[in-house]
Amino acid sequence: MAWWIFQSLVTTAALAATVALVCRFGRIGPVARHALWVVVLVKFITPPLVVWPWAAPDPFGLDRREIPEVVTSDAPWALSRAPFALETSMAGVFAAGDVRLDSMKRVASAVGEGAMSIYLVHRYLATV
Repeated sequence: MAWWIFQSLVTTAALAATVALVCRFGRIGPVARHALWVVVLVKFITPPLVVWPWAAPDPFGLDRREIPEVVTSDAPWALSRAPFALETSMAGVFAAGDVRLDSMKRVASAVGEGAMSIYLVHRYLATV
């Protein structure tokens, strides 16, 4: 808690000093000045920018033990139709990018797979 207060005070002080300089020497109107000070106030009352992943609570409140395992290749298939290209072992769940087994680990391929999965989701929804 003390670290959050310290970090919030330091960042707010730096932001307030910048806003004070902009308001003093910049040619901005009163509405823009008030808007900048509102930004400083909002920054002061919000949590710090850095939240360590291991300390952050799960925003959805999910228990990871309740999430079923999804396999991205060589999975048993229970439906009569063949699985779509990026479909996982769970029907209707598609995987793209680094979460796939033996993926290329490149941004361009992940973007392409993501675009392809949107098309496949539309095809899946047409069969449901």
